[in-house]
Amino acid sequence: MTEPTEQRVGQVMASLQALQQRVLQVQDGLARKEVTFSDQSGVVQATCDGTGNLTAIDIKAVALSYPERLGEQISEAVAGVWLRSDKLQAKAHERYLSELPNPRSFVSLLSGEGSGRDYLSLGDYGSPKIRDSVAEYEERRRATLGVVSSLASRTVRQEIGSNVGMLEISLDRSWIRVAIRPEVPKQVGLERLAAQFVTAVHQAEVNAASNVRMLLEVANGRGV
Repeated sequence: MTEPTEQRVGQVMASLQALQQRVLQVQDGLARKEVTFSDQSGVVQATCDGTGNLTAIDIKAVALSYPERLGEQISEAVAGVWLRSDKLQAKAHERYLSELPNPRSFVSLLSGEGSGRDYLSLGDYGSPKIRDSVAEYEERRRATLGVVSSLASRTVRQEIGSNVGMLEISLDRSWIRVAIRPEVPKQVGLERLAAQFVTAVHQAEVNAASNVRMLLEVANGRGV
């Protein structure tokens, strides 16, 4: 590798490292934010951080008078707080993306050309190895998009505590359904019920993430 080429590769690596650091800063900033949402009745309030991690559920005592509605109220509060968190993340990522350099600049650095070439055009790459790599990337990108588009219709179910109830979430976390046994709120208490629910959500999210990884591996030819 010639000295000018080594310098260009070094510049690209430095740029990528700076971008990686910026991603970590964005995620850290989101993790420090707090987002809340209450169901329409105001009985249940859900709290999460800016990354969508559910941190608390607050249930007012009036819920004991209408326990049969509690599952629906929790569902509404959690879905609402996740949606707010998603919007917050979208804004943060939009600001981050606006700071990204044009991908052509990386091609320009590596090729030594001032103007750069269309990085999406396979014909622009003289090396068959590079063309094959780009083609493989595009194939995996399409497979990944296919998986992502199906996540809203795929679900995981998780028991809440011990016979407290059941929750179901989509793999993209775009919706949640919660069923609470009517006799449970008075038996276990609202604070304990809320804590068990948050724990169940975290476990469901772990299972959902595992399912997503498996689907992506299969789609990209790396799974069984």
